[in-house]
Amino acid sequence: MQQSELAQVVASGDWDGVVRVLDESFYFYLFTDPALLDRVFTSAGPQWYEDHPRNALRRAIAVAAARPVLSIDDHARERFAAWVASQRRPAARDLMVLRQIGMGQLVAAGRYGEAAAEADRVWELVRNADDMAGFHDVLPSVLLLCGTTKLLVADTEGAVSLYAEALRWATMRHEHPWAPYARQHLALAYALAERYRQARELLEGNADDRPCGPGTVRFHYQQPGLMAKALCAAVAGDSAAGAALEQVEGIEAGTWWWMPVHVRAITALLSGPPWDAIHEIGHVLLAQRARSAPRSLGGAALRADLVTLYQSAGDLRHAQRVLETHGINTHWSGLQLARARQAWLMGDPEEAIALLQRDESTTGIPLSHQAGRAVVYAESERAASGSVAPHTLEFAAASIDSSGSRVSLTQASPALRTWLGPLLAMPVDGIPVRFQPRRPPRFTRREREVLNGLAEEKSIAELATALHLSPNTVKSHVRGLYRKLGAHNREEALWLARITS
Repeated sequence: MQQSELAQVVASGDWDGVVRVLDESFYFYLFTDPALLDRVFTSAGPQWYEDHPRNALRRAIAVAAARPVLSIDDHARERFAAWVASQRRPAARDLMVLRQIGMGQLVAAGRYGEAAAEADRVWELVRNADDMAGFHDVLPSVLLLCGTTKLLVADTEGAVSLYAEALRWATMRHEHPWAPYARQHLALAYALAERYRQARELLEGNADDRPCGPGTVRFHYQQPGLMAKALCAAVAGDSAAGAALEQVEGIEAGTWWWMPVHVRAITALLSGPPWDAIHEIGHVLLAQRARSAPRSLGGAALRADLVTLYQSAGDLRHAQRVLETHGINTHWSGLQLARARQAWLMGDPEEAIALLQRDESTTGIPLSHQAGRAVVYAESERAASGSVAPHTLEFAAASIDSSGSRVSLTQASPALRTWLGPLLAMPVDGIPVRFQPRRPPRFTRREREVLNGLAEEKSIAELATALHLSPNTVKSHVRGLYRKLGAHNREEALWLARITS
């Protein structure tokens, strides 16, 4: 086998040549031959590192890549930062690498908003750079982290843009080892935006998707691809979702710790009662408060999942309480859908339609292509007018088929499925109906009296005395009210009566 350029200059003892090759291809070798890099960094003398500070930092990066958690040594970072600051005109790549390390530290600390702001500054630096030396090797790594910071604040559009730019740089000259991981990150962003077809196209034929354990840089960058694969499988009702989750190792310590919970929540809509998934999300939100803040992507996505699961269980009061979480990230599309679905389920289809028609996209790209939104829109139109326009049905069918999202059909009533069936390429058999909209109940005069008494916090005995009825008769009226409202206790009955009257 022909020796690589780095192996040749190392074998010849040409340390100036080593510097030249690493300046052009350090990240290439970090992926393709970390053992060779280790031999270089172990063999180099102290003076070489003094003369070439970039390589002192590169040694720290290579060491961090071999650890379960990607964390750069502070001493190495500070020495490199001091050297960069001493330069009359610092190289753009050096400034970007420093900002990349800073972004990584902010992400590790859960300070996602600050990290996303730093990503904007990095992108501005890239756009305005005069000196582009080493960009083809450095930029894919830097831009992937920039895209991830955008995704972590639920800016899927920003993430798609930066991941796509990372892929462009990774394939500009030749297929850089970062390219498969850029595709996988982009696939995850598409999947989280419910653009599953585009996600699957990126994942198909990706040659470097074998899971590997800690000790290589691949370990730190393979998880988005596995999560994208699991997410695409989950919405399609494919058992491959579970297999993809089983391949993930050490994800609980990293950026994507919440994704397996999200995938299992989606799977629960297609394959069983929601309560296990509800309890799991509740436990995670309590145990991981620092990492599941309402404004973060993980926090918003898990809360949207919790709302969806409560709605599927018919517990709209708890769903509403989650929707009213202070500081929740309202830009997350899953949360927007959950709010519209709540309005439809509560018997207010006009409000659901109004919510779905709001385009909160910063680029003007509508979100209505998402299959879940299209189905809820069709159901809301049916509830509001008694029928669904042909173009609404055609659009919903096209969105479902394009995405392959079987889970979106859990929102479709039997009537809507009858209308959609001839237009769909996928079968609807076996997909459970998980959501039942409320019909505003009609109360008798006596039921109104009992409700008023419950609102005044009267006991059964007090109510019986006030209404001149026996306690057993009052209990019977209360049970009937609960059934009519779909409530399980006094508090829920009063809440449901208030918002549906």
